[in-house]
Amino acid sequence: MKHITVIGATGKLGTPTVKRLLENGVQVKAVVRNVESAQQQLPENVTIVEGDLTSVESLKTALEGTEYLYLNLSAPDPYANFIPEVQGVENILEAAGSQLKQIIQISGLGALHPEYHAKGEMIIDNKLRKTGHDIIRKYGVPHTVFHATWFVNALPWFIQEDQLFVFGTYKTPMYWTNTHDLADYITKAIGNEATFNKDFDLQGETAMSYLEAAKRFVALKQLDLNVINVPVPEHDLGHFGDMLRYFEQFEEVFSAQETYAILGKPERSLDEAIATVL
Repeated sequence: MKHITVIGATGKLGTPTVKRLLENGVQVKAVVRNVESAQQQLPENVTIVEGDLTSVESLKTALEGTEYLYLNLSAPDPYANFIPEVQGVENILEAAGSQLKQIIQISGLGALHPEYHAKGEMIIDNKLRKTGHDIIRKYGVPHTVFHATWFVNALPWFIQEDQLFVFGTYKTPMYWTNTHDLADYITKAIGNEATFNKDFDLQGETAMSYLEAAKRFVALKQLDLNVINVPVPEHDLGHFGDMLRYFEQFEEVFSAQETYAILGKPERSLDEAIATVL
């Protein structure tokens, strides 16, 4: 049986990913800050242990026996004093580096392809992620990174009352992915030497604009919602607004050929993925 320890299991993308890993027969241990809250959120067959990325001693206990580690860290706040993708990674390696056989990580497509931005720019979030990736590679632990496009799982995050908001206008369609396929790829990557020290594009087979995907989500789920496309506010959304403005200039290209060759094509069609989003 495959086994993996997950940091970030209770996140919006982490929880459905963990559930799919379990369906695939993977034994999962989740390192969380609040055990009681995680027990309410995660399936009962997940082993839950307390651990804090800011504490090496805490991580030594939480990661005991861990050989395969999946990092599902939230997008880094560039203005925070502690960056999980940087200092958190350093603490993980100090706590458990010698016993780790592989670190698998989720990242953004722009961290691998800055050329997809109209000006060739990389948002600071991805710069910080790359710093963390470089730390792992320098340490020498085999490292597998999935650089993801947009997740269909995020579509309902912007529902307010009877409206689903789409912020911004995007230059090109996205090759949407989902947590079901992400978990399948993680499952195939665990202990797979063909994935060691590689970066994989995480994309679906079908491209669709954000606005079209939002409308498709509402139609397939038969929701009584109005899809509203609005400009990105100049100030109200803070750094999140900066991210949305960055993606307005992002021109995604299909580049997952190597992913498909080594790990297979996605199991779900875009419509199937959208229809199963909770």
